[in-house]
Amino acid sequence: MSITVEPTASATTPSDVQVRVFHNNSAPASFCGFEVNDSVTEVYSYTVLVTSAVSDEELAEELAEEAFRLFNVGHDPAFGEPDQRAVQYRAAGNRSLSIGDVVSVAERFHALTREGWFELAEVPVIAQRRSHGTTPAY
Repeated sequence: MSITVEPTASATTPSDVQVRVFHNNSAPASFCGFEVNDSVTEVYSYTVLVTSAVSDEELAEELAEEAFRLFNVGHDPAFGEPDQRAVQYRAAGNRSLSIGDVVSVAERFHALTREGWFELAEVPVIAQRRSHGTTPAY
C-alpha cells in the first residue's frame, strides 16, 4: 500500500513503516480518553510502503486516520471493497477503534481523542489482555 500525501519536501526513497494498533484496557476509556496509567493490548500490526516525503507528524496523522477508517468500516462492503487486514481484524473478534485507543506509527504512539490524534510522551504499558471485543495479536 502506498500513502498518497502531498509531499512537503522533495521525493524520497520508498520506505516501510510499521503500524501497530492497540485497544485501551480501561473499561471507560471511550468516555475519558487515554490516561497516563492506562495499559493497552496490541491487537493488530501491519506494514505500509510510504512513497511520499512528508513530515513525521503528517505521516503519523495520515496513518492513524487510515487505521481508524480501516478498523471501523474497512471490512464492510457498503464502504467499498473490503480490505483483507480489516477482514482479518474483525474475524479475530476485534471491535471498532474508539476514543482512548492507541496507534503506533514507526514506534511513535498516538491516542485517539475527541479532537483527533494526540502523540503520547511515553510508550504506554503493553499488557496483553483478552476481553470482549479485544483479541491480543500475540
